Amino acid sequence: MNSDKSNRFELLYVTIYGGALICSSFLMFFIEPFVAKLLLPIWGGGPGVWNTCVLFFQIVLLLGYLYAHFLSKLLKPSAQLAVQMILVWLSACFLPIRIWQVESSASANLGPTLSLFISVGVMVGGAFFSISTTAPLLQRWFSDSRFARSADPYFLFAASNLGGLAGLLSYPFLIEPKFSLAQQGQFITIGYVCFGLLVSIAGSSMVRRHRSIAASNSKISRGPKVNLLMKWLLLSAVPSSLVLGLTEHVTGELSAIPLFWIVPLAIYLISFIIVFGQSSKTLVTVSTALAPPLVAVSLLLLYSENIYQLIGGNAYITTGVSVQLLTLFAICVACHGKIAAERPESAHLTIYYFAVSLGGVLGSAFNALVAPVVLKGGHEYSIVLMLAAILLSQLPAKLEARFAKRTAESNRASLDYVIPLVVLLISAICWYSYAITRGGLDENIRVVRPESGMFEVLLRVVIPVGFCILLARTNRQYRLGLLALSSVVLLHLHSETDKRVVYKNRNFFARLAVSTYNNAVELWNGANLHGTESLNPLKRGIPDSYMYTDGPIGLALNELDKVSFDQPSSKTVSRESISRMNYVSSLGGAHVEVPPIAVMGLGCGVAACLAKAGQKLVFYEINPQVVEVAENPFFFTYIYEARKRKADIKVVTGDARISLQGANYGAYRLIIGDAFSGSFIPTHLLTVEALRMYLKKLHPNGVMAFNVTGYFDLKRVLVRAAAELGLSALTIREYDRTSDERDYIEWVMLVKSATFAESLRKQGWVDVKPENDFQLWTDDYSNPLKVLKERFS
Repeated sequence: MNSDKSNRFELLYVTIYGGALICSSFLMFFIEPFVAKLLLPIWGGGPGVWNTCVLFFQIVLLLGYLYAHFLSKLLKPSAQLAVQMILVWLSACFLPIRIWQVESSASANLGPTLSLFISVGVMVGGAFFSISTTAPLLQRWFSDSRFARSADPYFLFAASNLGGLAGLLSYPFLIEPKFSLAQQGQFITIGYVCFGLLVSIAGSSMVRRHRSIAASNSKISRGPKVNLLMKWLLLSAVPSSLVLGLTEHVTGELSAIPLFWIVPLAIYLISFIIVFGQSSKTLVTVSTALAPPLVAVSLLLLYSENIYQLIGGNAYITTGVSVQLLTLFAICVACHGKIAAERPESAHLTIYYFAVSLGGVLGSAFNALVAPVVLKGGHEYSIVLMLAAILLSQLPAKLEARFAKRTAESNRASLDYVIPLVVLLISAICWYSYAITRGGLDENIRVVRPESGMFEVLLRVVIPVGFCILLARTNRQYRLGLLALSSVVLLHLHSETDKRVVYKNRNFFARLAVSTYNNAVELWNGANLHGTESLNPLKRGIPDSYMYTDGPIGLALNELDKVSFDQPSSKTVSRESISRMNYVSSLGGAHVEVPPIAVMGLGCGVAACLAKAGQKLVFYEINPQVVEVAENPFFFTYIYEARKRKADIKVVTGDARISLQGANYGAYRLIIGDAFSGSFIPTHLLTVEALRMYLKKLHPNGVMAFNVTGYFDLKRVLVRAAAELGLSALTIREYDRTSDERDYIEWVMLVKSATFAESLRKQGWVDVKPENDFQLWTDDYSNPLKVLKERFS
């Protein structure tokens, strides 16, 4: 009877502890995408926002684990509970989460990374810190209870990660599509109160049922050795770095939206659930064996033009992303499985979690802080992939045992030095030979033969790895040989990039490259082409991809030039608008006869071709490095040629929406939105509040045009907003005249004047009707997943 009662009590307390951990992890991984989405618009919508936020949250998590370690070591259980309750309920006073931004002047001095750190810290630092202390502290409390399962409390860590996975997956599929940001903030507040109550109950049970400190301390063994701590650090740093590396890769190919942030992180959490659960040994063994060959396939998909041609188009993207995700899963399970297999007894639980968390911080810091400064080519993801393959590679057990019997100990040490040199030489010969056979040493020759894919795999992978296996006698020698092969791969990546690239740089906002190909110069933002210009001297300064002067935008602008742009009367605009128009323009100084053009998004400056002599055009660009490239005539001459013909071209650095707010009311006759092409979606530039502000900066006879080309059907967003604001929406497709694949640019024009709308229809523009069931995008609500096009079938 007493046994049944004890079992019921144990089940009750396990439920309480498990519930508190699940609730805390759910909140933690709900807060992360929520806060990142709140701040994403302010920082240009790029992947750097998510990487920086993740690094911040990991640092806070590390501090939380350190706090839990010292709290459990220095204070009695009753004092631990008192301190923890103060922390939890004091942090609740700063909820709900509200957006907070560093002043623009201070942000310019501090830089985007530190400014973003400060913003996130002010917004959610206290609450997130108190949540981050929960996992190690509650498991330590549970281990000090008298329950049968208290000797091995690590099963609670699996429950904690299960809660985190639920919070992570619920955000893009259940929360983001249906609830506004304000409502999401309220959910977090309610969830935090529930979390606080569960922790209070769990802590109270701990105080009543804990073992005496003396009895507990008498059974504590010595802590983990330094070499074991270093192993935990390395094995936890690699998956953490790969999560951010793959996230940046996927968001560069597709878009920086919560869904694409969450999938790699979900895989990361699932691996912890698996390895700290039951019967995980087989899956860890299989994952360890599969990880190295999957890395080889992933690298081929990343860099092989033969593989790209063989698969082709959208199928290449879906195949590549799928393989990268599978590779991440195998590496996470293998690395975390090794960490879980060597977990210490519960007395050292807190230092164990601290070491694992520190490794995660180091991995993320490499991607978010070190790589942007050191690796301008953006190869950090590939480097860590190769490191993972080296760490997890091992000779077949039977083969190693046979070699061990035949090889004397004295010879192994010398082979440790000889084998890497031999593999290095063989790998260099193979990779150099392949480069010659495909014409890769000449930047003007790009011979791509899909049928040579197997030959590439043979020379680049099979032969070098085969020699590693044949020559190595121990796992150490095998890994040293793979390290030599990896050095050849990295050298090749660096040298091959330098052949065509004349400029490369990266910062918080993007990874830029200027390259030459097919007698043209190209501007690349990550994996997206953001503009080209012919190198033919007779065609310099003439757009060769879109915004042709005789294309839809050019012809519409010619029609707009026929419209009267006299100063509007008081019946047309408000008294405030007139008073602001009367003082000297902050964007140009002298009065101009024709209102200027505003362009959101600079690219290579191709829109400058729309400005005629004596006319003014203002670019708004958030990335200063893009400004540096576009204004350098060595790269692109659009702006240079426009200024040469006496057009007034001005570039304003900063977020387009924020910067436009400082423009005069009624200042522009045309506002062009060209910041949405490719894969990045600055959603804050498309909300109804943003469009309402643009209207105030637009002359009463002016129009707005948006480039909505890409993987997302942003036309639906603009048309719905146009209906809300009483504007006509028209669309047209402009085909790239230089492309054999019939690539096109899709435009949406928002018009107030019925007369001008009719003139656009005569040019081929087509009216678009809004969808009544499509929810309006506001500053408080947007759902990019809903407008994701079916382009990967």
